[in-house]
Amino acid sequence: MKTFASRYSAVAALLIGSLFPATVFAQSAPASSRAGSSRPSIGIFGMFDRTMIASRQSFDAVFDTHTISSLGGGVDVVNLWKGVFLRVDGSSSTLTGERVVVFNGDVFALGIPLTATLRPIEVGGGWRLASNDPRARFSPYAGVSAIILKYTETSDFADADENVDESYTGVGVFGGVDVRLVKQVFAGVEAQYRSITSAPGPDSVAASFNEKNLGGTVLRVRFGIRF
Repeated sequence: MKTFASRYSAVAALLIGSLFPATVFAQSAPASSRAGSSRPSIGIFGMFDRTMIASRQSFDAVFDTHTISSLGGGVDVVNLWKGVFLRVDGSSSTLTGERVVVFNGDVFALGIPLTATLRPIEVGGGWRLASNDPRARFSPYAGVSAIILKYTETSDFADADENVDESYTGVGVFGGVDVRLVKQVFAGVEAQYRSITSAPGPDSVAASFNEKNLGGTVLRVRFGIRF
């Protein structure tokens, strides 16, 4: 009877072990394997921005639009500590219009072509959710940034003091979500608000409308690869 019971116990143990190897392994695996890798990783991305400039009246008067499209790219590092990340990016956009004068709120075109270039550089950081889980497909994030904007204006037949070549600083707040497409490839969407204070000259169009903010609302699409 004892022999039969011993054999029955041995067979039962073998069956249980063969049916549930994954469960046994999962229970014995270290915690770091279950939680996923938390090592820092680097992402390289390109981006397309659509910006609604806060100085709406000034840009509408000169460029007949206050919405700017720009292309750029950047680098980010995630998992610096838990969900903390840092990033650096830059973009460039060009607008064409004509010089105008404003008198009593009315805009008069001068027929002199004008070209403006905006090149913001952004250094920011924040917090990402699910950034240390390699199985996560969606990674929401939010953060803040410091911005340096290089702004130039040039036109034909203009004197040196009529052209503009200035750098302005500001801050931004942003939030978005990245989606893992395949392996290391990702895409994302983001919304951002920027405040960049300029210093318009006393006879400028911006001064006529009392507008000083070259920031505004930014909608961004990103595509990149993470290592």
